Amino acid sequence: MSIAMIGLLRKEVIQFFRDRVILVLILWLYTVEAVFCTLALSFDVEDVPLAIVDQDRSTISRELVQKFALSESFDLQYQESAVSVAETHLAHGKVTAILVIPPGFERSIRSSEQTTLQLLLDGTDSNIAANSLYNARGVLARLVREQLPFAANTGAIAVTRVWYNPQLTTSSFMVLSMIALAGMMVGVIHPAASIVREKERGTLEQLLVAPISTFQLFLAKIAPTMIIGLLAVFPSLLIVRAFDVPMRGSLALFLILTGFFRNRPVNPSVRAPQTA
Repeated sequence: MSIAMIGLLRKEVIQFFRDRVILVLILWLYTVEAVFCTLALSFDVEDVPLAIVDQDRSTISRELVQKFALSESFDLQYQESAVSVAETHLAHGKVTAILVIPPGFERSIRSSEQTTLQLLLDGTDSNIAANSLYNARGVLARLVREQLPFAANTGAIAVTRVWYNPQLTTSSFMVLSMIALAGMMVGVIHPAASIVREKERGTLEQLLVAPISTFQLFLAKIAPTMIIGLLAVFPSLLIVRAFDVPMRGSLALFLILTGFFRNRPVNPSVRAPQTA
């Protein structure tokens, strides 16, 4: 490595750590914004107001009602004896979902006969409706696994098991995507801002006549960004841990790939616009 390259690297690192605005921006993107966006942009559906009409009044139907009452996805508001009363709650916006357990529900299950549960949903918000339907199926599947293991082999009920992100929480995806977005933004913004700063201060011409190649200039510009980007990974990992996102695999490989992602070269076929 030439003396000019060493001097250029030293200059870029010193300028980078003197720029408090950039340092605060990077810290904000990797920590505060990642937390805020993960909490604010979550699509998880919890505590959906629910009314249940139990027309069977059997042991299994009461157990099913208990499962829905203890579920984090639903908030049991009403237990009615007539469907019309529950539909009134739905029409007035007091509940978002109605579960109707028909008469003979326990008898049909124990005799392996086909039975049907009715779930009425407010489709005003399609995301809430779709997730409520999926969560209701999960509650029913848990009831079958725990109380009626013999019914799981009848073929009438399909039990779905999710290995990756088993709780299907969007926060697990959101926090990782926000950290990746922060890395991409910092990797683009800081080198570009550094070039603009050189032009504003009139030192860009000095770099053009310096005894360094274009690759060396590129390396010097991205080196501080790579250093601070890799350092910012560690508080980001703490935030990921706070959201219960497990990390499995090699941390060294993760850091190497993170460095490549943040400082990947642009497409050589795309040329920067020429300025006068």
